Amino acid sequence: MVGDSLSMISDTTIAAASTQGCKMKDKVKMNFFIILPAALLSFIIIAVMTAGTAASAEAGPYEVIKVVPYVAVLVGALAGANVFVLLAGGVVFAGAIGIFTGTLDMWQFIDAVSKGMAGMQELCILVVIVGGVIGLIKHNGGIDFILNFVTSKIKSPTGAKFGIALIASIIDLCTANNTITIITAGPLAKDIGKKYGLDPRKLASILDLFSSCWQGMIPYGAQILTAVGIAGVSSIGVIKFLYYPILLLIFASISLVIEFPKLSFKKEANKESKAS
Repeated sequence: MVGDSLSMISDTTIAAASTQGCKMKDKVKMNFFIILPAALLSFIIIAVMTAGTAASAEAGPYEVIKVVPYVAVLVGALAGANVFVLLAGGVVFAGAIGIFTGTLDMWQFIDAVSKGMAGMQELCILVVIVGGVIGLIKHNGGIDFILNFVTSKIKSPTGAKFGIALIASIIDLCTANNTITIITAGPLAKDIGKKYGLDPRKLASILDLFSSCWQGMIPYGAQILTAVGIAGVSSIGVIKFLYYPILLLIFASISLVIEFPKLSFKKEANKESKAS
């Protein structure tokens, strides 16, 4: 969950940065200083609670060469490479290493790529449907209605940020998918941000953080269902142990009030946002 909000190649990062018109690495910078205290506190709490507990599983064998594709993708992302080119290159690189080390043959590589693409079909279909529905809503004045309703309750830039956070939270609770949430709330957030002169990088960060923290807590979300399925426990019973999503919600809310973090080129970004 920590890595998802800090990854420059995750679907949430791509969606948040694209809808707000900012660079993915700038959104990650915004997220980092908010996520860091939540992650560290979560780590300390979990370490204290599990002190003296023996591990029930042992690490399996590994080969350093098989880790190279992951490192290459990470380095490329940090260098600002195009995410689609980067991921495609990572797939080819990983396949080449697999074939070279004898882990898989060409047909197994093609099968793995096919399964990976099939696994993304549901999300792709949802994105296409949601995009079309949002387009229809906007064409018929629905977006303007929601925008006017939300902005009528907003009296300041801080209120605007809380409004965007609330919209993202409600949509994620309803859809149980943070990527769909960001795509849905993105146009509203951008319009509100322009009206109040908010930094698009901050808006992308808000969308990502608030959709992610709820996504990590709702018992009917894919993340929780997958985790409890592996552990064999109740999705309701695990909620009290979700320290990281709860702390993330707290620190993300605090960041809306104290305007943290501040990027040195924030003013330039606002001018670009207003000009667009």
